[in-house]
Amino acid sequence: VAMALHHKVLPATIKVQRPADKLNIEHSPFYLNTETRPWIRDADHPRRASVSSFGFGGTNFHLTVEEHDGSREQTPRLRSATTELVLLSGPNRSALSEACEQMADQAGQPGTLAHVARESQMAVDARAGARLALIASNEEDLRRKLAEARQAIEKAGDGGSFALPNGTAFSAADPSNEAIALLFSGQGSQYLGMGAAVALAFDEARAVWDRETHQPISPEARLHQVVFPRPVFTDQARADQARRLTATEWAQPAIGAVSASLLALLRKVGLQPACVAGHSFGEVTALHAAGVLDEQALLQIARQRGELMAQAAQQAAEPGGMMAVVARRDTVEPLLTPWPDVVVANHNAPEQVVLSGPNRALEEVQESLAAAGIKVRRLDVATAFHSPLVSRSAEPFGEYLKGLPFAAPRCPVYGNATARPYPTEAGAMRALLAEGIAKPVRFVEQIEAMVAFGVGTFVEVGPGSVLTELVGRCLNGQPHLAVSLDRKGQPGLTSLWRALGALVVAGHSLDLAPLWADDRLPPDPRKRKQPALTVPLDGANVGKAYPPAGGAAALPKPNLDKPSEPKPTSAGTAGLAATPKAQSPVAGPPSPPPAPSARPTPPTPAPVAGPTGSALPAPQGQPQGSWVTAYQEIQRQTAEAHAAYQRSTAESHLAFLKAAEASSMALAALATGQALPELPSTALHRPATDPPVTAPPVPAPSWPEPAVQPSAPFVAAPPITESPPEAVGETRPVASPAAVAPVVQPVQSAAPLPPADDLATVDMEQLLLKVVADKTGYPEEILELEMALEADLGIDSIKRVEILSAIKDQAPAMPEVDASEMAQLQTLGQVLAYMERFVEGFEQQPAEPSVQLQVADPGQVSAATFRRYAPVLVSQPPCGFCMPGLLTQTSLALVDDGGGVAPALAALLQERGVGAQVVSEVPATAGSVIFLAGLGSQGDRQAAMAVNQEAFAAAKQVAAQLSETGGLWVTVTDLGGDFGFSGGAGDRAWTGGLSGLSKTAALEWPLASVKAIDLERAGRTAEQLATVLLQELLAGGPEVEVALSADGNRSVVHTVTAPTSPGSATAMAQGSVIVVSGGARGVTPSALVELAKRHAPKLALLGRTPMVDEDASTRHATDDASLK
Repeated sequence: VAMALHHKVLPATIKVQRPADKLNIEHSPFYLNTETRPWIRDADHPRRASVSSFGFGGTNFHLTVEEHDGSREQTPRLRSATTELVLLSGPNRSALSEACEQMADQAGQPGTLAHVARESQMAVDARAGARLALIASNEEDLRRKLAEARQAIEKAGDGGSFALPNGTAFSAADPSNEAIALLFSGQGSQYLGMGAAVALAFDEARAVWDRETHQPISPEARLHQVVFPRPVFTDQARADQARRLTATEWAQPAIGAVSASLLALLRKVGLQPACVAGHSFGEVTALHAAGVLDEQALLQIARQRGELMAQAAQQAAEPGGMMAVVARRDTVEPLLTPWPDVVVANHNAPEQVVLSGPNRALEEVQESLAAAGIKVRRLDVATAFHSPLVSRSAEPFGEYLKGLPFAAPRCPVYGNATARPYPTEAGAMRALLAEGIAKPVRFVEQIEAMVAFGVGTFVEVGPGSVLTELVGRCLNGQPHLAVSLDRKGQPGLTSLWRALGALVVAGHSLDLAPLWADDRLPPDPRKRKQPALTVPLDGANVGKAYPPAGGAAALPKPNLDKPSEPKPTSAGTAGLAATPKAQSPVAGPPSPPPAPSARPTPPTPAPVAGPTGSALPAPQGQPQGSWVTAYQEIQRQTAEAHAAYQRSTAESHLAFLKAAEASSMALAALATGQALPELPSTALHRPATDPPVTAPPVPAPSWPEPAVQPSAPFVAAPPITESPPEAVGETRPVASPAAVAPVVQPVQSAAPLPPADDLATVDMEQLLLKVVADKTGYPEEILELEMALEADLGIDSIKRVEILSAIKDQAPAMPEVDASEMAQLQTLGQVLAYMERFVEGFEQQPAEPSVQLQVADPGQVSAATFRRYAPVLVSQPPCGFCMPGLLTQTSLALVDDGGGVAPALAALLQERGVGAQVVSEVPATAGSVIFLAGLGSQGDRQAAMAVNQEAFAAAKQVAAQLSETGGLWVTVTDLGGDFGFSGGAGDRAWTGGLSGLSKTAALEWPLASVKAIDLERAGRTAEQLATVLLQELLAGGPEVEVALSADGNRSVVHTVTAPTSPGSATAMAQGSVIVVSGGARGVTPSALVELAKRHAPKLALLGRTPMVDEDASTRHATDDASLK
């Protein structure tokens, strides 16, 4: 479903020939899509898809997904073309033949075709002495066609050229310098599904159909619904769909849309025509290609033209039609004298004309011409185009055109009625286009005039290849090139490839790189690292449980030599418990755990139940009854294991049902989470209209690793109140910088911090493969980075943690890994990229050997694990969940803001059954609080600070109840709807402590629902503000910090890793005053010691613990080691 949304494709349901009658699907809103079709977006909503999954255990999951429609660059799509265009060039035939041989060697591996095709298109030189184009469906097809091309090139001779039926084209003639003309298809070329292949493969082609839905040309249906209709399963239904498309009012805009989508691709590759023309209706599309009409006008004119012509035909005295005649015009016209209503509508080729007129008269003409030996064929068209029967539609069509803008053409547009270029004045262009409905199409003269203009290459743009064939007849014997971008019946993009390849071979330079811009190719097999060892899948290893559960340690030991005289075994000791020592790695006990590492790893769960060893053949002479006993024992243990599994499943499911309600809020929180951006180097701000920013998620900070591993067991420090540290020393004047020196007795650090380049020098790939081999039992030589962790190597989530832990043991400078990010990695290559990300971003100041560090605690951490974080606002819509516990409140106190918001919000809550009341002070009986005083108008800093104190008092009033039984705590401020990030809050910024109070409450009251809302007033009424607050309370879910701006944007606060730029350190001179607060242990005194050594500042202590005599047992100790 996600792939369908991403590729904008409706995938086909396979193996359906006819729906079951019981479905009665024809009379339901559903249908079976048995054909892959472009997913055209409706104007009123984005693409959406849903999945309903029903589990055997009774747990059902339902999911709705919506396409991403933001401005961020789209992720490339996986290329899935059924054929590829391969281009080659060289200075001469010999060099080109050698290039064919080299390419055949490169295309030896499956999966190389797309890579070879792309490389060839980027490297081809259309102006080279010899050019070759071919189309291949797979690597074998490519090699075969390359061999055929080499043989044909040798026969072609110098300056020769050829075009094979399979699409292969070659030319060693001089590159063409003649102009290119575009020809646009007319009515009669339409067919169901036309243009689907290009719309499926290229966004530019599909976008034409999307735009039509935004401004539909008919209220009856959307254009794509007629061209790409829903699949049907009877011949009659398919005929009805084709008949609908043939109708003039649908056929003309449909052909126009297909032509416009193909034109978009030609523009993408840089093809610029010297002139354009169209056949009948195609003249409208030609005006669009020349810039006279925009795309919307093209489709509107096409629809109006078709409707008017259909109306004229219906109003005619009798129905009309058209008939093709294979004869010269000067031969046919004299034969039409008895039927004045029948006219030559199209002069398509020297030996072909099309007659138009009433059906009765056409039947008589058909009999007369057949009797004269002239071939005729009736055409499947809606009416008698370009005849007096539709002439009455010309006048209203001209009136309609007056209301549409006509721009000056960017290139000549050859008209059907005159066989000359269109005039450049808008009124004259409208008149000529309107008159063309009833006038004949002079196609032969038109092509001859374009050749005289200098055109030597014709490209048919639109469905079918009728015009390409007609050009060949018109220019029979004259050198030219005519290609069509679409051929009915050819698969996929083959017609497009043939046309582009023929143009390049003719010498026209095209930029084909944009055709690959939106696609992602799978890994190139030619660049894949070849495995050193290949393990064949055969009877010796199929079905084996690889890798062993215990990794390399659980591999079976070599079999011992069988003794020549086996000792007899008694029946009492024979059986399953008396198996030999060499045990199966599958059924055997888990291997002993590895030696403890620097940090513990999660334990691997043991099997539920299983035999302690594998049954091996009994020695000669052993009673057969023991095998029966062994078999029964195995069966018993298997049954017990199965029963234990069933009990575990039942208990797990029961626990899930009990926890479902409690976990829904947590799931809601996860649902509202978004990937976070990297912190910009400039000042933090939230753009007013920027879309949500997405980027890789930021790993949560983990508990840091010890920088110095103690050699003795850790001994907890005594309580501060009982034994103040010796380092405090005697009271000294604060103003003396030297007084700081005796505060602690420093010792030389046990080991210097690792230098910044230690981690960068580690070969991460080699380390990863080595650890994986050790943990899985697979030889290191057969491991490849493309291998899937679970599918190929059997590495589950627990084993992943073990592997990362082992890697960290050998590369201690690597920071802690985020377990949630690790769970998303699927291959060894992704794990390697995850590890290398730390190497690239690793920044650590090297420790100076001469600096002495105070070892304040065995848990002292390495600087490598510290990161700097900063808050950012991320736009995020509400998740739709009500704030937990809101609707069940009976004593909800709303602290008045003084501006009317509190009474308005209380009224809205009371309408929903919530017991809300407005108060000036929180009563002792209040079960929950919404503190709205932060919305009041704080005149100065003191007033704002008073609001903080009032909120703190209210929190203390309800702290006991909210921490023990739960409830609601909500604070509301007005810092500009962005928590003051923009800096425009003024004195109101001093109420920012309310959000800090709420965040602290969220940690201290885990049973309570807590939220801090920053609501921008922006002159809105109290009722409007109350409505916005109610929406957040009812649909904002459990998110704690939420910013609501006046423009309707909803943002949440996240923290991201903030880069530290050089020179950002605070300047400090000797004698600078530092105000010190906090404990006298740990990081505070350690930091002060270092600052005193480097800068000799003045330390102002806010307070000190009363000095007491130290206990005699520890008085002699000067460091942690002495205390132990």
